[in-house]
Amino acid sequence: MLELIDVDVSRIGALGPIFESAKHSDFSYQALRRQGDARFLWIWNLVLPPYQAVLTAALDPAAAWLQNDMCPQERKAKLKVIFSVEVGPWVLKKVAIKKPTLIGKKLSMASYYVPEDYIEITMDVTNGGKGGGYEEMVTGMVLRHVKSLECSVCCLLEATEQDELPECALFAAHFSHVDFGKMRMMTAM
Repeated sequence: MLELIDVDVSRIGALGPIFESAKHSDFSYQALRRQGDARFLWIWNLVLPPYQAVLTAALDPAAAWLQNDMCPQERKAKLKVIFSVEVGPWVLKKVAIKKPTLIGKKLSMASYYVPEDYIEITMDVTNGGKGGGYEEMVTGMVLRHVKSLECSVCCLLEATEQDELPECALFAAHFSHVDFGKMRMMTAM
């Protein structure tokens, strides 16, 4: 349903993660706007210390399904993710169960919506930036030692009404031979 147009994966800087990447000049939202791209953007911001991934996809602003505005609680209840790890640590393979998960019920999630411009969904394992969460500890321990990773992620919306079926993928991405040693650091503004 969306065209995946950019994926940024970076190390989190000393000032912490960037929770609203659309407001940061180094992420794709601002670069696309400077280039004149006026399409509606779906930004999925994953905070997984010590890394952060920002996936940006585009949609025609006149798309019918976009006209049904949801409140943040509805977005949290409807966002589904399918995550799989093909090559990587066994603990990541164990956590990535390859079935749809209503991720907003599992992790801290915030959404930022500007009508006819973008929506940014931020998933955060850092306990809202406060740190100390179990998920942050596990991702930090595992990702710091990963030398190579091959994984896939698919994002979709939960169908709760008959007219919303069948569920369709919003977008999907496959990451192959990710070398975490070559990640650059992003600094919060």
